[in-house]
Amino acid sequence: MTADKPSPTMDPIQRESIERKLSLRNMCSVKLTNMPKRYNYTAVVELAPDMTACRILYDSVSRRPKNHCYLEFPSNEVAIKCVTKLNNTEFLGKKIQASIGADLSENAGDYIPLSILLYNLHWKTSKGEIAKHFPTSKSIDIIAKTKKGSVDKRQSIVAKLTFNTIDEVITSVDEKQGCIIHGRRISVHFCPKQSKGKVVGLTVYGLKKDTTEAEVRAIFPQANKVDLFPLGGFAVLHYDLFEDCKLDRKNALGAEMKGRKLRILYKYHTEEKKDQKAKAQAGETSGIRTSLIFVKNLGRNATEEQVAALFPNTRIVSMPKKGKACRGYAIIDCRSVISAIRFLAKPQTLDGRKLSIEPASVKKIIWQHFTAVFLLFLVTLVNAIQAYYFLQAWSTVDLVLFPRYKLSVGLFCDVATALDLNAQVQAGKLPYPADLCALLDADFIVDITQIESAAVQALTNRSGGKLQGKGVFSTELLACLHPRHSIKEALTTFGVKDSTRRVLLVLLQTPDVPAPDLDNINVLTGKLGDLSSLYDNFDQDKVSEIYGITGTEFERHGEEKAYVLSVLTRMSASLLSR
Repeated sequence: MTADKPSPTMDPIQRESIERKLSLRNMCSVKLTNMPKRYNYTAVVELAPDMTACRILYDSVSRRPKNHCYLEFPSNEVAIKCVTKLNNTEFLGKKIQASIGADLSENAGDYIPLSILLYNLHWKTSKGEIAKHFPTSKSIDIIAKTKKGSVDKRQSIVAKLTFNTIDEVITSVDEKQGCIIHGRRISVHFCPKQSKGKVVGLTVYGLKKDTTEAEVRAIFPQANKVDLFPLGGFAVLHYDLFEDCKLDRKNALGAEMKGRKLRILYKYHTEEKKDQKAKAQAGETSGIRTSLIFVKNLGRNATEEQVAALFPNTRIVSMPKKGKACRGYAIIDCRSVISAIRFLAKPQTLDGRKLSIEPASVKKIIWQHFTAVFLLFLVTLVNAIQAYYFLQAWSTVDLVLFPRYKLSVGLFCDVATALDLNAQVQAGKLPYPADLCALLDADFIVDITQIESAAVQALTNRSGGKLQGKGVFSTELLACLHPRHSIKEALTTFGVKDSTRRVLLVLLQTPDVPAPDLDNINVLTGKLGDLSSLYDNFDQDKVSEIYGITGTEFERHGEEKAYVLSVLTRMSASLLSR
């Protein structure tokens, strides 16, 4: 067994040359973000035809290009012009953003001395085509994103080349940038060092939301711990030994579960991620301590009662839902920091799911407060809109001949017990004087002008001392609606009956009585209707019989207008209406 040769060290001149080229590459590159889902190399070339090369990165999980890419240009001036041209422009239906930079580290120590990477290769590119452009390369390794024989034709292939000397690497990056291989402009980069990572488990994608831990363990029997994430459709498997992890992955390749093909990837734990996690935990412990905890991985069927039983003597601050289903998380107030620490230290399960419990950060608290305020605003807005439409459903009529009087008319549909409502109104249950209220059967009212004319006639009779009855407004209004002004027949015809389902409530506003509060008139249990629908729903046969109307009256006018005029004529009040 031979020992690996140590990597050659860069001399100061080589290090300075590499760092200068990296800095220049960052200055001459443009980063495009918010890219559409299915863009490709051809579309990018049409977007920026003057580019030297581009880097289109591929997401192996979603199996499509990432939502950002990099365009590389010969100079910083050309790159700036490209940013000015492309920033906030439409590209395949999305507005993209452009900025200067390639996100490359400018420290030469972050790169492998004897290797380079070729980006944006066509999936059919062969090693022979690459060797023609890089004859001094020692080895060529084409990196495919899939571990099977087939390659996704939508992705751009990456190749890793190894050389004998550092000078050959620098020369290749300098001279071969933008060379054309298999019809594509190739981006040539120094090969970055990979972060030292340790395989700690597997991530399995493609699970259904009702998958159980037992079903996962049937395919991955060596796993020590299984964390299911039903809402995301994946599971994280933990192993103590890498050999067990490798064996499970090997045996499960190509496996299916409930008709779905599983995608299995190694889960790495790098030192960089470990440091970031430690810093985050240190930031939480050094910040403001709170009694709030954040509980995740609740099932869709989780209820507030179940959560309250798991965390006794606490208060559920927020547990969002989508329809009737839980969104999978909740924020709980433990009422004290000590109680919160105890709940954090104690593992909890619900319906076979292991709950993830962590301190609620300040950002989450602010977000939840913002959500609560926003929901309160929405509720207030909805109530205001409902009140607006409620007021719009009422019609206020100014009586021209009696300017100090007004009518408020509202139509109520689907009324269950009209006689009981009439009794309540007469008994004074309505927040308005009973002698100024009238309930009418809407089946006998053709238009609101009919009510207006009857009200004007009733007030005229009152002012002239020619009352038809005892002087109550409702009685006078009914009598004036009838063509013969008979109170007995008017009560039978226009008054509400047990069979009445559509009721008109008429309120008379006088100078001595304040205007009615329409928001508080909730005696009628029906729903408010549109007053413009009176003509479409009245009983034409009965109304025609009462007023003696025939079809020959409609020959010279529109049917609706002619019919209303015929009714007003029979009421002998057309000269008093507007």
